[in-house]
Amino acid sequence: MNPLKQYAAFLAAVLTAKKIISVPSGYALRIDLSLILLAVTLVDFVQIPFFEYIYDKGFEKIRFLKWLEKKLYSKEKFTQTLLGRIAERLKVWGVFAIFAWPLFGGGIWTAVLFGRMFGIRRVGIYVFTLLGSISSSIVLYYSAKGVINFLSRYS
Repeated sequence: MNPLKQYAAFLAAVLTAKKIISVPSGYALRIDLSLILLAVTLVDFVQIPFFEYIYDKGFEKIRFLKWLEKKLYSKEKFTQTLLGRIAERLKVWGVFAIFAWPLFGGGIWTAVLFGRMFGIRRVGIYVFTLLGSISSSIVLYYSAKGVINFLSRYS
């Protein structure tokens, strides 16, 4: 495949899919790990202010979001979940843990929500969310590498 097409396909995956799809597709397209980390982390970094804005202004201005906030996003409900209990014990590192969680329920939306819910400063949210982004991308990259190598060896 043409290298330009490989990078275009990877960029499309990063912009449209979750990390659990885009990082393994980057490995499958033979994109270097450093480029995968750069692209995924930049996309994640750009999303943080968007979610902060939604939590700051969106819940006040949009009636449906105000209702949703009362129904879904309470500290008590969040800390009753497994992810919430783990993150509550870890405090600032909880933002990292939530974001590094490569499965459903983790991610920027949840990490920023957790950070705001527990009063973590904005700098802490940025730093630990980006650390979580990098570490979860590395885990997903090497997981994809292992699965692809296993399937190619035994198929």
